[in-house]
Amino acid sequence: MPTRIPSAILTALILLGCSSPSGPSSSSRVDIGVIDLGGTLDSVLAGPRTGSVGERLTFRVTTFGDGCVSAAGSQQIVQGLQITIIPYDRITTGPCTRELRAIPRDVTVVFDRAGDAFLRVQGRSYLGRDLVIVTQQMPILP
Repeated sequence: MPTRIPSAILTALILLGCSSPSGPSSSSRVDIGVIDLGGTLDSVLAGPRTGSVGERLTFRVTTFGDGCVSAAGSQQIVQGLQITIIPYDRITTGPCTRELRAIPRDVTVVFDRAGDAFLRVQGRSYLGRDLVIVTQQMPILP
């Protein structure tokens, strides 16, 4: 005869397994974040639509993943009026939840000259290792 486990105990066991991503059996790596889950590109970059020279502009850059993924910073590549932001995520192996969720982080940029600027976010596609770029053009005033 099969043994039945009460639902409260079963739920507690599942939650314990899901809430402990770091333990002796888990490891992690840092990789470029996923920005393309199909239909998510409009949600990757949020922030001001204009700025001034020398102004600190804060943008919300969002990647996507499951309970094994957390924000791990970003890199900025500045080339005149073009700034490319590469968001990084920490991916942990081991027990964790599998729901897909947004993983936001704030990034501050400063443009050093006036003109039409381009802010780019370069990330990965969920369906492969292809790099995807989201671009926002914005005027930078003197």
